[in-house]
Amino acid sequence: MENKRIYPSRKKLITSFIIVALIILLIIYLAFGSRFNYFNKSPEELQSSIITDVIILVIWLIICGLFLYVLLIKNYYVLTNSSLVHVRFTKELVYEFNDILYIDEEYTKKHKTLLFYTNKGDSRFLILDKENIIYTTLLNKCKNLLTRDQFHVKFPNIKL
Repeated sequence: MENKRIYPSRKKLITSFIIVALIILLIIYLAFGSRFNYFNKSPEELQSSIITDVIILVIWLIICGLFLYVLLIKNYYVLTNSSLVHVRFTKELVYEFNDILYIDEEYTKKHKTLLFYTNKGDSRFLILDKENIIYTTLLNKCKNLLTRDQFHVKFPNIKL
């Protein structure tokens, strides 16, 4: 099998990133910003508050832009003969096909995010690619897949 890069859906990545980035902006703004307290201030204090808020926003935009660029370039999957390799930034996560016991097809189709469980009972969420290459490859190459009932018997404490 050719070891080419398969990139996750950019739309789903960007949507997730924007949600996290806005939450981080809110936290940073509440910690260091003027907290929308523009009323009852002298002109000097008002100008200082606005400058602080603009500086926070500009720094946040620059950092988010860099992180988004790196996220889109350095986040991909590689399918080998025996495993799925997920590269995130400089870290490689290897999921052997033989270690994957259950793929939640219902969740995967509904959320466009691959949900599978390993032989240790760990759940893994991976954003699907546009053509669902990863999903179909895992369904075809994972030989130890269990049915929902079999998996529940083996791991009764895991909610499916």
